[in-house]
Amino acid sequence: THTVLAVSDALVDVAGRPREALVGRPLADAFPDGGGGLAQLRASLAAVVHTGAPQHLPRQRYDLQRPDGAWETRFWDVVNRPVPGPDGVVRHILN
Repeated sequence: THTVLAVSDALVDVAGRPREALVGRPLADAFPDGGGGLAQLRASLAAVVHTGAPQHLPRQRYDLQRPDGAWETRFWDVVNRPVPGPDGVVRHILN
């Protein structure tokens, strides 16, 4: 399970959800999958952990669910970067 540890102010604004609805939550709960983008993101995150190398994805469609429940079409430029611990093992991923 991937857990959201922190989010930027910019992401809070774009997502239209309070920080508390994102931080500390499983990725799939914080960002429900409305357009199939979550599977591609998870594959990229797994590759970062496995290889220890950044992953650059082509522009991804990932629709955001608005507070009123409606879905809004969005496109994202995604880079996932490993954050290693002192032992060099990937501990976190910066997305």
